[in-house]
Amino acid sequence: METYWEGIAQINDLWRQEAGGKTLDVRKYEADVLNLVKLRGSLDWFGLSDGTIVKLDRFQKTYSKREVQRGEFMIYPIQQKDLYLYPWFDLFWRFKDDLNHKKIWIVIGYRFSDEFILNIFVEALGTGDHRLILVTPNAHDIVEKFSLDNVKKVSHRFRKDVDFRHNVVLIEKKFGGSEYKEVNEEISGKLS
Repeated sequence: METYWEGIAQINDLWRQEAGGKTLDVRKYEADVLNLVKLRGSLDWFGLSDGTIVKLDRFQKTYSKREVQRGEFMIYPIQQKDLYLYPWFDLFWRFKDDLNHKKIWIVIGYRFSDEFILNIFVEALGTGDHRLILVTPNAHDIVEKFSLDNVKKVSHRFRKDVDFRHNVVLIEKKFGGSEYKEVNEEISGKLS
């Protein structure tokens, strides 16, 4: 994802460049840039003995004179999650805050099958004039999760009398495939 946005938009991916590598900083703020939040972590994230999370090309025993204690720092798509632990709680807080403050959201290849994340989007869609650009081959099927009937079932506390589907722009193409150039042009067109 990070390489896709090169030349299209400036990105805040929450990583702070330091001597010898990158350190996760969920509070990193840059005005007027695209925010990229990986809510589930990544295979190249590693936890250090002091709780710091770093991005490395490969596992190593130490990093900057600190022991690397945990590799493959990821949260898997299961019902029971460790969302109250660092960095997950902080990442979801940041994600929710970004959704509330950014007017345009781009979601690529996500099916919204996680009710927790769906609820976050539904709540944010109901609180302002936001636009969701959804890029995936089966976008029309997925957007049905935003229908009022489903919203009532999934997130009735946050529902307002708004049809969320009017705030969703669909691009029914595969991201990163042979349609890459077309997807790029459509996303760029929707951002302006």
